[in-house]
Amino acid sequence: MQNTIRCDVLIVGGGAAATRAAIEAKDNGADVLIATKRKYGYSGSSFYVNSIPWGIMRAGGGIEAQKKFLEEILSASCGCLNSKLTEILVRDSDDRFQDLVDYGLKFRNNDDIPCFGREPRGALLISMDNARQCFKDQIRKRNIKVAENLHICDLIVKDNICCGAIGIDEEGNWVKICSKTVILASGGAEYLWEYGFANADMTGDAYAMAARNGARLTNLEFIQFIPGIISPLQKTNFHHPTLESIPLIYNKHGEEFLEKYLPENVTVEDCLKARAKHGPFSYEDESKYFDIAICMEAAKTGDNKAVGAEIRYRDELCGKFAVWNDFLKSRGVDPQKDALTIYPHCQGFNGGVAIDEQCSTDIENLYACGECAGGPHGANRIGGNAVLGTQVFGKIAGEQAARKAMTAKAIEITDTDALFKIGESFDTGYTTRITPEEIMKNIKSTMQESAFIIRDETNLRKGIEKIEAMQKEFNPCQFIKDGDYARKALNAYNSLSTARLILYSMLNRKESRGSHYRKDFPNRNNKEYGKMVFIRLNKDNDIFIE
Repeated sequence: MQNTIRCDVLIVGGGAAATRAAIEAKDNGADVLIATKRKYGYSGSSFYVNSIPWGIMRAGGGIEAQKKFLEEILSASCGCLNSKLTEILVRDSDDRFQDLVDYGLKFRNNDDIPCFGREPRGALLISMDNARQCFKDQIRKRNIKVAENLHICDLIVKDNICCGAIGIDEEGNWVKICSKTVILASGGAEYLWEYGFANADMTGDAYAMAARNGARLTNLEFIQFIPGIISPLQKTNFHHPTLESIPLIYNKHGEEFLEKYLPENVTVEDCLKARAKHGPFSYEDESKYFDIAICMEAAKTGDNKAVGAEIRYRDELCGKFAVWNDFLKSRGVDPQKDALTIYPHCQGFNGGVAIDEQCSTDIENLYACGECAGGPHGANRIGGNAVLGTQVFGKIAGEQAARKAMTAKAIEITDTDALFKIGESFDTGYTTRITPEEIMKNIKSTMQESAFIIRDETNLRKGIEKIEAMQKEFNPCQFIKDGDYARKALNAYNSLSTARLILYSMLNRKESRGSHYRKDFPNRNNKEYGKMVFIRLNKDNDIFIE
């Protein structure tokens, strides 16, 4: 190994969850290192730039408010969550929101009902730049070490105890990190789709690394797809509440098409008003026809680049839509003159590495929090709860990891250990005839075709075949001495592993529930699937569903 770093707590990731975990671990006396795949403050879902600032939920104070909030979450989840984690999320919500205010983040009250909620609650961030600077200030104030552009590609686990990780820095040097505890906080895998709201670091590394080393994952089939603008802007969040204004909606041929996909008892106005209530696609109400219609129209073209529905607003966007109006105009778009072409984009994961109330995983000394953790959220997730989860479980993960590090014995990782681990995890024994760039391109097209909004067994199995064929054709170890190219190769291989786990999770759930729609199983099956389902790998890379 060219470089060795030692610390008490290694945090993999650079977003809101990683930041909160680092703050808490440092405040509990630990020597902390944040390893982020990109520049800190521009990594993960928390700092995605092509969106109006995010919101955060909270109960609002008092036992009755907490009860109502908990009921809303449980109802939205459709039964597929860890209720103990949800109770913690609600219990700690007001305190964690206050922490953000104390850091200096500026909010305004949310006067609208959040996605999948029942009543107005929570707050909306005023400025992403403000949040970014406040988080940086907290990290700097505590002298927390940050290793930017360090790609952590695998964990080192001995006798089911996590004792560090291996990565490659921006100069192509291998880095061995010896750490008493590790926290995974690197977000989801939105970048694996052709249409997704994600920075390039969002490839699901945490899922692949945790599963490869024996941890269970859960709820990977529950992925949020929300409308995004593809023209005149690109990969920009569409403000779904504006559908309440009943805009005109056209296909690529200039035809109004939505009505022909609706059942007789549902009008266009019914569908759009239902769709205005939540950003993510859900099969639970009349809004589902909006997304399904757009996908069906796209399928007719046979061209993945000729997709989307054209939105034309009838009236001026003002009042509660003024923020959206100003956001568009700040990017050179006049919503009264310019049509917006939208298409569903992968936006968030409701599942991930299974955790308990201490944010522990199945691997000792390995913790997870934020979007890469599974359990607090179900088939649908209330808007703003993702950010809330980063703060609630980020704090718990940081505190628990720091406490464990105080008593845990440091396990030395030799260069031989690290090199053996690289070979064990990534050397497939095949001669590679495909580049990492081609792998990533093929993953994106495969996930777009097989793991999008409309799913069925035939296409899911086709996707699995393609992913598993690429795993056999690709050997990242052929690029291991090639600096930056080694980063791309290991990232591509981890992406293949994550894509495979997602596809098998979707294939297993033979029903439709929340964000998961199976065309071949359009009804709920509470007897078989009214609960969380877990997926894991054995040492031979075989998949097991529990």
